[in-house]
Amino acid sequence: MNFSHLTDEMLNASNVAVAKEEREVLSKALHHLCETERRRLYAKYKFESLHEYAIKQMGYSDDQARRRINAMRLLKELPQIQEKIETGALNLTHLNQAGALFSQERKAQVTRTSEEKLELLTKIERQPKRAVEKTLVNESLLKPLLADVASFTSLKPVELEQFSPEMQKKIMRLMEVRAHTNKNLVSVLEHAVDVALEKSDQMVKAVRSAPARKCYDRQNKPEQKGRYIPAALRSEVYMRGGGQCSSCGSRRLIEIDHVIPFSKGGETEISNLRLLCRSCNQRHAIESYGLAKMGKFLRERGRLYCA
Repeated sequence: MNFSHLTDEMLNASNVAVAKEEREVLSKALHHLCETERRRLYAKYKFESLHEYAIKQMGYSDDQARRRINAMRLLKELPQIQEKIETGALNLTHLNQAGALFSQERKAQVTRTSEEKLELLTKIERQPKRAVEKTLVNESLLKPLLADVASFTSLKPVELEQFSPEMQKKIMRLMEVRAHTNKNLVSVLEHAVDVALEKSDQMVKAVRSAPARKCYDRQNKPEQKGRYIPAALRSEVYMRGGGQCSSCGSRRLIEIDHVIPFSKGGETEISNLRLLCRSCNQRHAIESYGLAKMGKFLRERGRLYCA
């Protein structure tokens, strides 16, 4: 583009207009992402997450996708900030830095009210990045807790800084309990992961129950009349599906789903069962029952349901 024909006054006016338009487009893009997440639309196109959809379908880089999704979720929580985004008082950097602090506080079970979050966001309006960082550090509700943890542990802070203060205390206690066999943080966490997988990973359970599953004869079992899926049948579904979503291939938050919903006459048998990740399962429910009906379930974070 060649703008050499523009006078200084015309170029200045155009700059102001383009900047305003860019901020309005950002606000619109965040609302598009919000609606896409509400519908679980990314699952329809076989993407594992909204982040993957934003990269592969919308063309954002990894960092651009992450920053916009984080900003979108803060806007969804605090719709009052939309005007501040459109006027430029708050930008992506402001929203991501503040959102990161709120996330850390939430993980540490230290909560702020919506009014308190809005008050903090007001304090960082139009500030440069370093000033924002300084303000957020001074306003952090974690400072007393972090000081308490520092006096509790002799480990270098960098080794535990990614965990909440309460989790750091739990890790220290586990290190004390396992001191006879696990000598450092890495070995303790490796042991904890092994125990957690043994208890929670359905694929591990399925492999472990293989001998019993060989004795499972569905033809000789009473016909299943309800939603309940016997352990042997559950293991068979996991082994057949390889522990991954049959739609997008994800291995996160895997659930057993009725291909024909149970409430619509689908039977609890191997031919009508499959593995879906949480997002694809929710999308299947939306397509089966409609967004209006399923919306109340999707708004409840972490709530499970069976289609």
